[in-house]
Amino acid sequence: MTFKDYISEGIIVPTKIKITTTDIKKLNKIFKDTIIEFDYDTGEHGAYLPQFNKIVIYITKESPFSIIEALIQHEIIHSIQDKKSGMRMNKTIQTEFQSMQDLMDEVDDLDDDDEIDSYILVDLMKKYNDLHTKAKYLNDEERMTYAYMFVKLRRNDDFKKVINKANEDWYKWTKQKMNKKMMKYFYSYWMVKDSL
Repeated sequence: MTFKDYISEGIIVPTKIKITTTDIKKLNKIFKDTIIEFDYDTGEHGAYLPQFNKIVIYITKESPFSIIEALIQHEIIHSIQDKKSGMRMNKTIQTEFQSMQDLMDEVDDLDDDDEIDSYILVDLMKKYNDLHTKAKYLNDEERMTYAYMFVKLRRNDDFKKVINKANEDWYKWTKQKMNKKMMKYFYSYWMVKDSL
């Protein structure tokens, strides 16, 4: 196996798409025969909802087309990952959500009449934030999709600047460096950047 084959093994490269409008009525009409739906929100974000086999993309009227394309493809990658893993993602999402809900229930169960030890509350909130960060970023599925987005959105820039910015953003979000697997995803997407 050549190095190029090794490095690109395992990534999911979604079909290239071209967005030319931020009108959600038009977008929903264009994507009506797919699992993708659009709605307006105060910012851009998306969600793959495995229990409904649906992708929801939230945008503003000012959203850049490249961001919309990247969000759609990010969530499409998740849907493919889910199918390849035997629909494991839905179970993982439910488990992570339940863990976060259990912590919030623990906070709610603290007796309001008693003086709550601030260390207990801080510890519970830290655990909650750690679970949230892990669910949102620190799993192989998310590492792949974020590596994809770093490359997709900056593929015309200098490689060194892109990797430095990606590392900086990843650390800001997770307080961790990109691990070896994520770096492999990053390099793999960089090799096929023109097809993203």
